[in-house]
Amino acid sequence: MHCYYLYYAVKNMKLAKYYTGATIPHIYYKDYKIESFWLRGIPEQQQIVTILEKVEKVIGEFIKVKNRLDDLVQSKVSIQKALDKTQTLLDSLMQQYFG
Repeated sequence: MHCYYLYYAVKNMKLAKYYTGATIPHIYYKDYKIESFWLRGIPEQQQIVTILEKVEKVIGEFIKVKNRLDDLVQSKVSIQKALDKTQTLLDSLMQQYFG
């Protein structure tokens, strides 16, 4: 069995619903033993893993772009605040010098 195929299969099971314990979460076989997944042939497992890895990579890139855009939005807000303060200063100076 391809180890990453097993990783994706278990990840897809969403086993969190079986967690017990507040301080140290546990999961017991008796709770999740009804879960199952298709065990495909090794070549098909490899194809599936390759596709899922590519998709996860794209998602990672989108997250990086989103984070960068969030940073730019925050920069825009900071720049707008500085611009507003500068405009207020200019207005004050114009009033002071020219009445």
